[in-house]
Amino acid sequence: MRRFGKIFFCLLLSLFSVFSSVATTLPVDFGGDEYKDLHRSEHTYIEIRSNPNGAAVYVDGKYQGVTPLRAEVRPDVNHKVEVEKPGWRGESKNVFASRGSVSSVSFYLDEIPSAGSIHVSVKNASGCSLYLDGSYKGKSPLTIKDLKPGRYKIRVSKPNFPDEYKTVTVASGENVRAEFSLRMGELWVHSPGVSGASVYVDGKYKGTTPYHGSDIEPGTHELKVTKSHYKSYVRKITLRSGYTQSVNADLEKLAELYVRTTNTTGASVYINGRSVGSTPYHGEDFESGYYTVRLEKKHYRTEEFSVFVDEGRTKNVNYEMTKISGYLDVSAYPSSAKITVDGQTYSRSMELDEGIHQLRAQCFGYEDMTESVEIIRNRHQSLDLSLVPRRFEILSFFAESSPGGVKFKWSVTAEGSGVISVRDSSGAEIVSWNVELGSWKEYIEWDRKIAGVPVENGSYTAVLCASGDEVPATFVVSGGGDSFSKQRSLDSAREKVRGEMEKASPSKSAADLTFFSMDNVFESERNGLFFSLDCGFKSDGDYEAGGTFTVSWSPIPFTIFGAEGTFTRGKNSSYPSADFSNFASGYIIAGLTGTFGAIRPYVYVGAGYCGYFALPGDLKSSDGGNMLASGLSMEIVPGIDFIFGKWSLGAFFRGRQDMETGNYGMFGLSVGIDLW
Repeated sequence: MRRFGKIFFCLLLSLFSVFSSVATTLPVDFGGDEYKDLHRSEHTYIEIRSNPNGAAVYVDGKYQGVTPLRAEVRPDVNHKVEVEKPGWRGESKNVFASRGSVSSVSFYLDEIPSAGSIHVSVKNASGCSLYLDGSYKGKSPLTIKDLKPGRYKIRVSKPNFPDEYKTVTVASGENVRAEFSLRMGELWVHSPGVSGASVYVDGKYKGTTPYHGSDIEPGTHELKVTKSHYKSYVRKITLRSGYTQSVNADLEKLAELYVRTTNTTGASVYINGRSVGSTPYHGEDFESGYYTVRLEKKHYRTEEFSVFVDEGRTKNVNYEMTKISGYLDVSAYPSSAKITVDGQTYSRSMELDEGIHQLRAQCFGYEDMTESVEIIRNRHQSLDLSLVPRRFEILSFFAESSPGGVKFKWSVTAEGSGVISVRDSSGAEIVSWNVELGSWKEYIEWDRKIAGVPVENGSYTAVLCASGDEVPATFVVSGGGDSFSKQRSLDSAREKVRGEMEKASPSKSAADLTFFSMDNVFESERNGLFFSLDCGFKSDGDYEAGGTFTVSWSPIPFTIFGAEGTFTRGKNSSYPSADFSNFASGYIIAGLTGTFGAIRPYVYVGAGYCGYFALPGDLKSSDGGNMLASGLSMEIVPGIDFIFGKWSLGAFFRGRQDMETGNYGMFGLSVGIDLW
């Protein structure tokens, strides 16, 4: 068509030229002088046309406008005429222009094709392999770019599906969409005689029977059909593209099991070790086979037996349990005595399993009485107990200070009366109360005021006086309000305290970086279990970080004794081949400490054993787990803690002498808590 257009255009131009020539040579008068002036014109032109129009025109390199146009030029010389248009190939021609004439020149431009693209998608599947004219391009969905105009053949391929083909034509600069749809497999699932069974394909719920699915990809799948009280139907199925497969899932009804106890109810039922309820028990979901049944009930012998159940049938089990208990009636003096058997509280008449039992009678003001009793099956027995009065004794007395006041607690053995007095640090009595001691454990509270006026901050001693005994307890009154107590017994013989004493919260002993409770600097004993975390640094960049458990015992004022154990990971330049230096140490420590308000300075020395070693993976050039150095070690640690209740925060300096690494000093920070 383009070639025919060029020929037609040339014929038109030729006819136009002939017509012009004839018109200029005919002896016709077109107006006398006007014709003579035109014939004698000195202007020379070149008429320029192009297909398509709108091409830029350059004559001898100078822009003249766009086609079509007539450009005036110098006569009797050759001129270079060029045309250009975006998207089309430019052309140039030489044209000779005679004086006073109009020369014509025409251009037929060829279009420059631009790239196109094809977007390929598969609406009911993803990840399909795409091929363009036999060459693999990627997975769907995909846009194939930079395509020249033309026809292309696309192939879509996926396992278990037949290949799909399409031919598309891409014009210059055009974006073409090619959409495919793969042929899936169809599945029908029926469950004869049972409707509404759940259908799962590859573990995904699809619906209920009767089920029809048309969106399942071809290939091998796991089909599962389930319904309560029926055995699950499971099988492998293979679907083909474009084909329908039907499956009849025959569901078998599971067995039912009834378990009854003929002479009692409420016995716990266990099947294969799993608790399933109590008698009478009914279960419906049992597959064919043997099961172990266990029956348990208080005062009855535990029974265990095996039963066989068959699918689709009901199994009834009736079992008579054997009672193994006897009866015990207890009379006690005084009648208010509390009776416990094997740690459990009972009334005066009780049913107990056969065998030996430990019976205990307790009453305030009387000695505890313990008896071993043998219970015989199905027999009634009686037991008379008479408790012996107990001598009055103060078991414990201590004080707890808090922001709201002070609580005084005590434990005594019998009824009595006494006086609690509070003395200041000089020993002068500032307040007292008469108290009736009428139970094992009692307390009173004091708002730390005398005649409505708060007492000053400082250390105080409370004393409980009763029946000639005096038991002191010290406490601190401060603006922050301490939360600790200190308890002292009368003498070493009374330290057993019959399990009734409450533990106090002593001040923290000096150990690596510990935080302590505020304590009185004049207290005469310090003991407890503490845990602390520390981190220390040396000037050369080495560091240590670890945790410390400390047990301390301090019978002398201002003094601490204890044991310290540490496991630490840190950097140590003494061993450049190791990424980390690990060490474990144990020390016996002794030192001085005191608490002044919320500040507790301390210093202690320790001697013990320290071993440096590398954990697996720590060494750069040798196997892990090697001991690097070990031996005796000594250290001295001065420090200071700031105390907030049971917590403390402080700083310390540690100077250590190790067998292998020599002397070094380290500054560190500490945080700790009282555990007891």
